[in-house]
Amino acid sequence: MFFDYQADGNWTFQALLNLQGGQLVTPDGKMGFNNTVGLSALKTLSEIGRSGMIDMPREQARQAFAAGTLGMYVGSSAQLGNLLKASGNKFSIGTAPLPNSASNARIPVGGGIYMLTTKDPKKQAAAWEYIKFATGPVAQTLLVEQTGVMPSNDLPARDPNLLGQFYARNPLHQASLAQLSIVTTWTAFPGPNSVKIGDKIRDHLRAVVTLKSKPDAALSSMTKDVEALLR
Repeated sequence: MFFDYQADGNWTFQALLNLQGGQLVTPDGKMGFNNTVGLSALKTLSEIGRSGMIDMPREQARQAFAAGTLGMYVGSSAQLGNLLKASGNKFSIGTAPLPNSASNARIPVGGGIYMLTTKDPKKQAAAWEYIKFATGPVAQTLLVEQTGVMPSNDLPARDPNLLGQFYARNPLHQASLAQLSIVTTWTAFPGPNSVKIGDKIRDHLRAVVTLKSKPDAALSSMTKDVEALLR
């Protein structure tokens, strides 16, 4: 199997935390992972490494899955459409949501965003019309059909003339839809070092999954590194 711990610095790590009722960043911008939930998440990664996961670039892992040499790929549902096309129906594929172990379990969603910056009233009006279309039922239907990503608008998912028929014809895409009720924000650390913190967390995750660092030691080191960057 391949667990995509590399996903944008911390996305899948946050998922492991959220699914146990934990959090990556507290509401006041502090660390939320330096506790038993964080240790449990790192132990999960360590067990994945012990199971024989080969650390490789995520693009290479997707190619290996599509070629049938990788049995399980754990990552974003946004890759499902591409993986189905690349595999070319050479073998059967199944999907399942990540398991949770808490009554308050959550799953982080992606970080797509539209930003309107122009001061020109005409351009503002045109851009606003586009934003409304892009986040509306029709465009979200096109997005889901092309990628498999979870829709940011739940209206087309309930409409039989839009995504209702799509999900009926493509049951593999229903794994993400089933988690729509427990989605939460994809959080980021505040301050100018936010991206650096994500990179540092990813380095520690790599050390755990490649068995170069034990979970408790990695948690201690990661806590110190993030604290230094937050200051």
